[in-house]
Formats: sequence, C-alpha cells, structure tokens
Amino acid sequence: MGIPDSADIANALEDLAAGLRLNPEGFDDCCWLCDLRGPGGEHAGYGIGLIMREACADAWVGSWDLSALLDCIVGRKPPAEPDDRWQFELYPPGSWERVFASAA
Repeated sequence: MGIPDSADIANALEDLAAGLRLNPEGFDDCCWLCDLRGPGGEHAGYGIGLIMREACADAWVGSWDLSALLDCIVGRKPPAEPDDRWQFELYPPGSWERVFASAA
C-alpha cells in the first residue's frame, strides 16, 4: 500500500514538471508525510501528499538527482520503480511536529 507504482511515480513527475509540488507550510493537518529510507537504512528524503501513495511517490522522485528527473520528464528514460530494499515510513496528517521533533 505504501510503495508507489508506475502511475504514482508518473503523476509525481508530472506535478514536478508543472511546478505543482505541495508546500508543507500550513498543510500539515491534511497532508501525509513519507520518510524514505535507502537500502542501508539511511535517510534518502521526505515526501508529502494528500494521500499515502502520493506522499511515497513524492519522496521517491524527490530522492533522485536532477539528471534522472530530467531524463524521465522529457521522456528519454522510463521512471525507475523502488524495489523491496527501500523503506517508506508513513505518518498521518497532524503528526509532522512529532516526527520532526523525534528526528532532532
């Protein structure tokens, strides 16, 4: 349920290309937060979204470097999908303050 599929990733890329990435300020009570952890357990990025899968896809594409993003946006390469080595930790709306306080 928490791992983004190709449609989720395509939507996140489309939003980034159009400059429609959500701004978390003021929306922490209605947006999900995803903390993406890499294969070694290291923090790879955060994502936000109005639904869980959207937050996961935002975290996934947000962890890519600029060249990978541009290659996917302009259609040179298909977007990569995460495998089971990646961990998507989801936090429901309203829990952001607790999440960031415990990470400090």
